[in-house]
Amino acid sequence: MMLSVNNLSFAYGHKVVLKDISFSIQKGDCLVILGHNGAGKSTLLKTLNHLLKANTGSVIMNNQNIKDMTPIKRAQKIAYVPQSLSFHEASVFDTVLLGRKPYMSHRVSDDDLIKTDQIIKALNLDEIAFDDITKLSGGQRQKVAIARALNQETELLLLDEPTANLDLKNQLELTQFMKHIAQNHDKTMIVTMHDLNLALRFGNKFLFLKDHQVYEFGTGDIITEKLIKAIYQVDVKMIEHDFKKHMITL
Repeated sequence: MMLSVNNLSFAYGHKVVLKDISFSIQKGDCLVILGHNGAGKSTLLKTLNHLLKANTGSVIMNNQNIKDMTPIKRAQKIAYVPQSLSFHEASVFDTVLLGRKPYMSHRVSDDDLIKTDQIIKALNLDEIAFDDITKLSGGQRQKVAIARALNQETELLLLDEPTANLDLKNQLELTQFMKHIAQNHDKTMIVTMHDLNLALRFGNKFLFLKDHQVYEFGTGDIITEKLIKAIYQVDVKMIEHDFKKHMITL
């Protein structure tokens, strides 16, 4: 078992945000966390990375509690891309290179430079590799942040709304690339999304939050018209095309 979350709860003061969250995923899984605005999706990602300390419960990764890991060891195991991005003036290359920081001692190695170059090319960022990141569009900065996370070479990637600032073409390219990374390089990904059809293209596991708790968790088989109505209070019709589910709002 790669990741096991057990009875996780979190509150801001007296305001409960997460209540008794439990689930487990395996290496190579792409888990999509879904739910309405304010359901606790972003907070859950932060507790999984120990950026927020859960009030109760545990997050076990490969038989080790993440709260017992040193910050450096945690950064070698888990990469996180937040929804709101902030960058200092630097080139795209240098920003992506920062993903190697958990492995650096006193200087940048040739291996760090080679891996950074490979990631930049894989995400089609080579044409802007030496541009100032603060001058880029929101979508371009999002891709750079994901490239930096991939450059950490962690087993687990946590991505909060990674396609939010991307156009349709880049959304599809990025989700396809991330799925390829997960399937071919034994990476595990946990992603929050709002677009249900995009989630269905990307994920093999799905977790729906409602009333601060896990409402449903499982494979794509759990996603039904009844479930979507219960979570979002909207009517949809589920159709299948090329053995894949798609959703149409009514």
